[in-house]
Amino acid sequence: MEFTNPVAYNEYIIKEQTKIISHILAVNRAMEQNAPQVQVLLQKGLMTTDSSLKTLQALPGFKGDTTLKNRALSNFSFYRKLFATAYPRILSIYAKGDSITPTDYQELQNLEQAISKQEFNLDQQLVAAQADFARRNKIPLLENGVQKRIDANR
Repeated sequence: MEFTNPVAYNEYIIKEQTKIISHILAVNRAMEQNAPQVQVLLQKGLMTTDSSLKTLQALPGFKGDTTLKNRALSNFSFYRKLFATAYPRILSIYAKGDSITPTDYQELQNLEQAISKQEFNLDQQLVAAQADFARRNKIPLLENGVQKRIDANR
């Protein structure tokens, strides 16, 4: 797929991100509520993320510029790790119920801090790449509802 319109290119990438973020938010809500469908949501999130990674990997750069695409790929790879390893590990600790040890609590805290820090850094890099892309291609950036939802869940 080749884009000649920078707005359409940007929106295409953000649409893929939105799909993944919707799953992340659903998983977070389900974990907070100790909902039984968390495992199903994790699998759906992993499948969606894999599909979005494949879609973006096949996407050429816009007029040869791959910076925005590559930043998005970095985020999507991080999201994949969340669904594949981080969230399942967190769930396995929560599953211990009353048997959670101080070591488990420390691991949860370390995982959550690492996730927050890495997500924040990757999001900032993507936002910067998107702003730079918009500036170079002389397009306006509208307020991003996805980013608002990410920020609200930090």
